[in-house]
Amino acid sequence: MDAPQVQCGPFPLAGIWPQLSLRAEPPHHPRAFVIVQDRSLELSSLRLFARSTMGSKQSESALPRTPSKGKEKQTEPETQITATPARGSPYHVLQTATRPGNKILSDDHQHYIQGAYNNYTHWDVDVEDFVRAVFGCQWTDIEALREPYRDPSNTKDIPPEKYFISKVELKKYWEGNERNGYEPFARAGDALLEELYGPHSTGKAPDESLVARRQALQRRWANNSSRNGQVMRPWPARFEIRDVKVVGNFGIDEKPDLAYSTTAGRPFWEWELVSMEFKMEGKTGAKRKEIIDSLSDILLRWDEKQKTFVVEMPDRRGQAKGKSSKAARDDDADYVPGKQPKQTKKKGQSSTSSSSKRKREAEEALNTKSKRSKNQPDSESPSAASEGSKIIGKQAQVVKYMNQVMSHNVRSYTIAWLVDSGTLRLVYGDRMGIIFTKPIDFLDKDASLLLLILAAMGTADVHDLGIHPCVHYPKDAHGHDQFCLDNGYRGSKLRLAVELDEGTTVDVEFNLDVSESNMRDMHRAKKEKKKTATSGAQRASRGASETVEGALEDSESSQRRAIYTEFGMIGRGTTVIPVVAAPGTKTEELFGSEALVAKVAWPHAVRKAEDAMIKAVRRRLAESKPNYLKHIVDLKCSMTKSGDSEEMHLPRFKLGVVPGADELRVCRILVLKEYEPLETIGSGDNFRIVFFDVVRAHHWVYETSKILHRDISLNNIMWYRLPDGRIIGVLCDWDLAEDQSTGEYRPTRRAGDAAAVIWPPDPEPAAQSTTKPSLPSIAEGEATEQPQNLEGAGPSNTATEPQAVVKPRYRTGTGPFMALDLLREGDPPIHKYRHDLESFFYGYIYFAAAYNPDEQAFGYIKEWQRASLVDIGHSKGDFLREEKVRTRVMKPAHDTLKPLLADDEAPLMELLYRFCEIENDWHNINALGLSRKLLARNRAKIEEIEKEREAKMSFSIFMELLGVPEEEGV
Repeated sequence: MDAPQVQCGPFPLAGIWPQLSLRAEPPHHPRAFVIVQDRSLELSSLRLFARSTMGSKQSESALPRTPSKGKEKQTEPETQITATPARGSPYHVLQTATRPGNKILSDDHQHYIQGAYNNYTHWDVDVEDFVRAVFGCQWTDIEALREPYRDPSNTKDIPPEKYFISKVELKKYWEGNERNGYEPFARAGDALLEELYGPHSTGKAPDESLVARRQALQRRWANNSSRNGQVMRPWPARFEIRDVKVVGNFGIDEKPDLAYSTTAGRPFWEWELVSMEFKMEGKTGAKRKEIIDSLSDILLRWDEKQKTFVVEMPDRRGQAKGKSSKAARDDDADYVPGKQPKQTKKKGQSSTSSSSKRKREAEEALNTKSKRSKNQPDSESPSAASEGSKIIGKQAQVVKYMNQVMSHNVRSYTIAWLVDSGTLRLVYGDRMGIIFTKPIDFLDKDASLLLLILAAMGTADVHDLGIHPCVHYPKDAHGHDQFCLDNGYRGSKLRLAVELDEGTTVDVEFNLDVSESNMRDMHRAKKEKKKTATSGAQRASRGASETVEGALEDSESSQRRAIYTEFGMIGRGTTVIPVVAAPGTKTEELFGSEALVAKVAWPHAVRKAEDAMIKAVRRRLAESKPNYLKHIVDLKCSMTKSGDSEEMHLPRFKLGVVPGADELRVCRILVLKEYEPLETIGSGDNFRIVFFDVVRAHHWVYETSKILHRDISLNNIMWYRLPDGRIIGVLCDWDLAEDQSTGEYRPTRRAGDAAAVIWPPDPEPAAQSTTKPSLPSIAEGEATEQPQNLEGAGPSNTATEPQAVVKPRYRTGTGPFMALDLLREGDPPIHKYRHDLESFFYGYIYFAAAYNPDEQAFGYIKEWQRASLVDIGHSKGDFLREEKVRTRVMKPAHDTLKPLLADDEAPLMELLYRFCEIENDWHNINALGLSRKLLARNRAKIEEIEKEREAKMSFSIFMELLGVPEEEGV
């Protein structure tokens, strides 16, 4: 399960990680807390974010990154960490650091980006390589565009055989303030697109020259698999000015400067394509006058000999006419309009100028790169960072917008533009990191590269611009993708190649069953709902029974089926899509017509696959306890693809920027039955039914397969109702489960372990891996201790001798529900069955203290909402030991639920006393082993107490204390 999100700001979240159901959630839902499982990304995030917000003077830690391909020695010794490390979802980190009024500011988001993503960033990729990797386009692909298209009605005096950027637009771009530059920039970009491909739609038949142009492109691209035979602009995308707040699910007010988009007017993150950030320097005083005085029309013509476009303009500081962008840069490497820092070539780094390669050079480079192992060092590749390895200023700002794009819709990656006066960088981001190109002088020597970029983007389809390749939007009558705000998801499909139980692979097709097809209407409805919300007094006057009945018969989650994507770019990036089998297809024959959801996520490749865990659990239950199958999430089908597979073809793999084995991710899609979230359960009596259903199912899963769930929380307990009206509880989210049948699930050192932040945070050592990236999934229980880096060891994308897959042990769980043993400083212990029972206990407490059956919503336990898991542990320990703390926690509880902890003889209190005894035993053990001398002297006593401690809790004891039978129906 992924890190859940906390609602913040005016817009309700579409389910704070609703794995199997989708609904708006109230603030401070119990899902809103830290979940612990992943690697050191979030540790890095919180530590560096803490420095920026708390003024810490500690030196920044050396963190894992997409490494340099050089062979620098790793000389930094590994630091032993003794504190429980940080772990929070990006949105939780931001929410923890919010300003007064529970408001996340855009600046908070930017600080987070600078802390979290620095070391997952690769710098200075060649622009042509980038365009070829992302869009499958190179110079020879646009050879048929050697002459620009001219509208027959255009009477302007423009050279007929040359592409043209007007001096008038350039002058307007450079004059005035930054905002004044947006409009001429957008006009120039749209004009070049029209010169390349003609107008997208004029309402009339195209003229002969445009028809001939399209036919020529079609012939050239017919056999080019990377272009998929497409020849024209797939949708009416344009350069749109975006200096207004973008509508999104997470309530962070942000305004990109421009975008390449289909949506005019108020933008929506869900339907943005390419975000653009501007930084306009050198636009005042003498420098501005010098630039403007040197301006002239930019003309681009095809050079048959060089097989590229060359720039023609009057001489500038000795620059000759008619030279390709490479030749121009070689002649005048220092001259750039506006302010551009001079780049210095570093050891192991290629030249900072972006070469315009000839066809033969490009093909040879591409062939060489494809033949070279992805782990082989490349002497021609750039260094890992060109600017101090830090994302700074506007770089962080553009990544912030990429973070938002990746947090909406169903994305595999995104690209963006960073314009700095006269220079341009393209930026790529996916779930494994960020890639920046080298800066190019796009309004001068490198204007031909701007033409190449626009030629590639002009024919890119939705998948070229990052929409998940398994999601397909409908085509209009002209074959153009209907990817736009007004159309929404109407007619969109999810197509998968799944493996059935018998091992055969079949193609299946699901319709995206999204009720909110018009985002403008949805946004308007949200605003109206906020204005007309029922007052607290009115809500309080409603009877609980009336609300409960409504919840069971017609729940809100059934009414609102919308796509939900977890906040954040790097990481699992879980997206939940409501789907239904396409009618009249093989898919419907296989899976019926019931409501389903597709869970799309990018887990680490070395983790045991969640679908494999679910299959194993259900198979073993079917053999001996089939009556409990109804309480385990029903997996219909699944698909897993690596990023470099033919289906996914992530551009980073084509660029050779491959993370180490411990950071390599795969795309995993699970299609599951849809269930109701727990907040719709409506009453304590109904919760009790659901709760004991999943406790029993959890027990029998462990008994039959020795698979331990390890992430028990209210978020992972769901329900549905049988036709006869009975309520059935379901245990979901098995992606953190562990197969403990081998007995090898011993604890290891906590390298890269993720949990909660300790203030002030300690430095974190660099984490490198020398294992190969293409590794099979393994169960975490089979992992062994991660080896230390040895001096001179190669970076993580350098080929090495085969070795065993290694992986550190992690704490797993969701903070407020985790057992106290897992919330302490130091190395994590083995995650035991008893720990999951303790998580169930805290789940019951949380329901009693924070659920409002009238509102069908969860509140929160303030003391358990902390950025530090250690602090959460202290608060929960106080809750066990101190009556005044319990009274304070239960004070806001609903009247129908307060009795659960009001009476000392209540079953839930009996369970509390037992877990308090177990906690006291830990303190006794700790006191007996305060020093090595005491530990040696008291070892036998410690072992005796530990055995007694373990015997104090079991499934039978748990159920007995709560006064319910161990078997259902008894």
